[in-house]
Amino acid sequence: MVDALTISSTGMNAQQTMIDIIANNLANINTTSFKKTRVNFQDLIYAAVQQGPDATQTLPILGLGTSIGQTQKMFAQGDLKATDRILDLAISGDGFFEIQLPNGNKAYTRSGSFQVNDQGYLTNNDGYLVGNGIQIPSDVEDLVFEETGLVKARLAGDKDLSVLGEISLTRFSNNSGLLPIGDNQYQATRASGDAMVYQPSQNNTGLVAQGYLETSNVALVEEMTNLMMAQRAYQINSKVAQVSDEIMSLINQIKR
Repeated sequence: MVDALTISSTGMNAQQTMIDIIANNLANINTTSFKKTRVNFQDLIYAAVQQGPDATQTLPILGLGTSIGQTQKMFAQGDLKATDRILDLAISGDGFFEIQLPNGNKAYTRSGSFQVNDQGYLTNNDGYLVGNGIQIPSDVEDLVFEETGLVKARLAGDKDLSVLGEISLTRFSNNSGLLPIGDNQYQATRASGDAMVYQPSQNNTGLVAQGYLETSNVALVEEMTNLMMAQRAYQINSKVAQVSDEIMSLINQIKR
């Protein structure tokens, strides 16, 4: 019975973590470019229940419960939503925008809701430079982000567009290995591999879509179904703990 209590407690702990992750997914259902998290369970080590009389005989074994083996970000493409804002950019493909952090490190994001700071540089909502720094003159009358990454503008008094710079996109060999650091940003790790910078449309990085933002890839129906399954699994494990406690109570009441 002690084993049953321990095993059921591992099940409840694992399902509680599952519920927490589902809650975070649902909380971010309207977060721009949010990528949902998936939980992978794994069973714990096994213990021998009894010694077989023959050394070649397969021994009966008892599993000692379950645990969270891995949480994994799912980088499936979200839908593109039109905003008609010229500084809103979405990626149709697997790439990431590169962001320069204040400490000199680089972060990567799928969120393309950009701004122009007081010096005219393109930044994200936190004021961090996008890419290597693209400066937009104050007298711009028309600003165009081409799907291949070129940034063009028509300045006051000009008839033709001038090239201001280029937005590159970054890819990784394993997106699931990226480290989430909040604010829709990720950092490279050994598991993700090194950042590989390409021009949009090259090596499956995707194309840049001006006037669009990528929505969250959280599916409400799927998450609600997972929530109900996790709740039922938690209830079943708690029932095992309750039954084990009742049996131990009966054993303690046995009189000689």
